[in-house]
Amino acid sequence: MTPNNGQFRSSNDPSGDQRVEDASVGISISNWKPLGHGALKGVFDAELPSGMVLCECSLFEKDGKHWVTMPQKQFQVGGVTKYRPAVSFVNRTTSVEFNESVLQALREAHPEVLG
Repeated sequence: MTPNNGQFRSSNDPSGDQRVEDASVGISISNWKPLGHGALKGVFDAELPSGMVLCECSLFEKDGKHWVTMPQKQFQVGGVTKYRPAVSFVNRTTSVEFNESVLQALREAHPEVLG
């Protein structure tokens, strides 16, 4: 996956398979706040190569697996708290690739978190 004017895209290797290249290229992590509330391990900001900053992304861990969620808006439906992403992706592949990129940037910035 390579940055292209602030966007991320995967590239094909000669075999035609999708691969991720240098996953954390250009993503900077700041404002890490450990939380440790169940699966929620903490929140952070992620600055993209375009200069866009995604504030208050969340890191989760369960059963040895880590994932990142984009900033979310909280709302109520019938007294039940729900969350809606403030940022989304055009498809699952892009979402997975971006998640891996941010996880790699977190590993580099805070190795103690993802060990």
